[in-house]
Amino acid sequence: MKNAVTTVIRRASLERLSSLSPNRTSSRENLTEIQKEKEEPRSLRPNLIAAKKSSQEEEAYQKGFEDGVKMKISKDLGKLREQQNGVSSSLEEIMDKVEQVKQEEEEDIKNSDQLRQALMTKIKMFIPNKKEFGQRIRYTLAGLIFAFAVLTAIVTLMPSNVSAVEIVTDVRHHAVPPL
Repeated sequence: MKNAVTTVIRRASLERLSSLSPNRTSSRENLTEIQKEKEEPRSLRPNLIAAKKSSQEEEAYQKGFEDGVKMKISKDLGKLREQQNGVSSSLEEIMDKVEQVKQEEEEDIKNSDQLRQALMTKIKMFIPNKKEFGQRIRYTLAGLIFAFAVLTAIVTLMPSNVSAVEIVTDVRHHAVPPL
């Protein structure tokens, strides 16, 4: 690369000198120099060709390396996308399950509220008012207590053949009982 650059610079300077100096002696010198330069590039051509080949090889290697890195990155991104899709689908499933459970709970609450209301309406059919219910309970308890009292009185007044304690009267004491 350096040799090619120096030869180009030499040529440019020689062309400048030849255009500035009209002498033939300098042009002869220029011709000899030009012939030398022609001989030099022939000897430098293998070096230039090798340099061009190496630069082309470097460019090809660089391009291959960049393509490889791009492919690796695209594969990694593809894997990450698949993982993200998997996570998002499982997250959606979990959210759907949670929503479904919430809806079932709300339906259960509504059903329990409806059941409670139906039960209360049935109870209210039999017990329409709290005051009436309290009075009915009082009257019922009073009637039961009165009936129990009447039955107790009747049982105690009736004569019975069997007494609870038998009195034995035919036992005699031979001695004086102790005081």
